[in-house]
Parts: sequence; structure tokens; C-alpha cells
Amino acid sequence: MTKTEYLLATLAEEAAEVAQACCKALRFGLNDPTREVPAEIRIIEELADLEAVVDLLKEAGVQLGIRYEVYAKAKQRKLDKMAHSIERGILES
Repeated sequence: MTKTEYLLATLAEEAAEVAQACCKALRFGLNDPTREVPAEIRIIEELADLEAVVDLLKEAGVQLGIRYEVYAKAKQRKLDKMAHSIERGILES
């Protein structure tokens, strides 16, 4: 396994941990007082781990920089999907 392959596997793992933290926040709330670490903090920690691996991949020469125009289009698609869910009554406005 190369260093890049190792980091890509780690990136996938960290992305899964972000997803898991988000699911727990949905199930138990962002600030459940019975949890040792609030879900909101756990999400922040997992995002930091994810970003750290992205930085390591960049340092290894993998081009992962996000161009603004790609980001702007992606953000607009997400906003459009949210608006559609609001129109359908699935998401509260």
C-alpha cells in the first residue's frame, strides 16, 4: 500500500465517522446532557480529523483543492434540494 492509498483509506474512514456523528446528533440531539461529549462537539472533532487527512493528502501531492466555482455550484445544488424538500413539506422552513 502506498502512502497515498493509506491516506485515501483514512479519508474514507474519517468521512464515515463524520456521517456517524451526524446520525447520532439526529437521534439524540446536538446537546444531549446525558452524553459525555455533546454531538455538536463530536461533529467538530470528526470534521477536524477529516480536514487533517485532506491536508496530508495535499502535502503528498494529491490535488484536492476546491475551486470556488465548483464549490458555488455544489452549494447551490444543496440549496435547491432543500427548497424542493420545503416545497414538498418534508423539511420545515
